[in-house]
Amino acid sequence: MVSIWALLATVEERPLGPTLSRTVEELKENNIWTVGLDERPDQTYDAIDYNMDCALVLGGEGKGLHDLVKRKCDFLVSIPMLGKVPSLNVSVAAAVVLYEIVRQRRAKQTPSDEE
Repeated sequence: MVSIWALLATVEERPLGPTLSRTVEELKENNIWTVGLDERPDQTYDAIDYNMDCALVLGGEGKGLHDLVKRKCDFLVSIPMLGKVPSLNVSVAAAVVLYEIVRQRRAKQTPSDEE
């Protein structure tokens, strides 16, 4: 869903924040935890237990998450960076966190779950 809104926001040149903010509210109303990815939080992406129903919320290139969206997320996490680079491209950051989600969920599976 978020990718579609990002595309619409780009095509129609309108802000993404309020629409994404409402989407985060709707996810939470449906018992889905929201994990916002930002460059500033002290909590790192691998400190969260992703064995829950959750949605990853990503901001735009350069600007990150809108403040309103950040306030509505259940968790805010960052990817620790080395050197002087403050953040990753949003698609690379998404891949890093999604890999961690899959890694944790696979580690929790029992052999009977895999069948």
